[in-house]
Amino acid sequence: MFHILKSRGYKYGTGYELATLGVLAMIDGDLQEFAEDMIEVDEFLRTQSGFGTFFGVGSKQRLMYAGIITMCDSISNISTMHSSALSRIMSLIIAQQAALCASAASIAAANANSNS
Repeated sequence: MFHILKSRGYKYGTGYELATLGVLAMIDGDLQEFAEDMIEVDEFLRTQSGFGTFFGVGSKQRLMYAGIITMCDSISNISTMHSSALSRIMSLIIAQQAALCASAASIAAANANSNS
């Protein structure tokens, strides 16, 4: 997925963003199609308030959000997925969200500490 996006001119983050690609890679489906869907969602998000170039989310994070949306859509369209596999994917999503929250909290704490 990383290389597919890169070949299309999209730079994906190499930090906490990679968890989304890992979950997408575990879902049964065509990776090219997932990449196309991510790009389409990214193009839409770019036009939305807070996701643009100025004073918004960076392009790498926006692409990660596009991946999360694509992942959620792909999971809901798969009727043959076993509950254990779905449970693992949801656990990974929850862990990713927890990591994002912890990262945001540590940045806020560091910022508050440096301002005082």
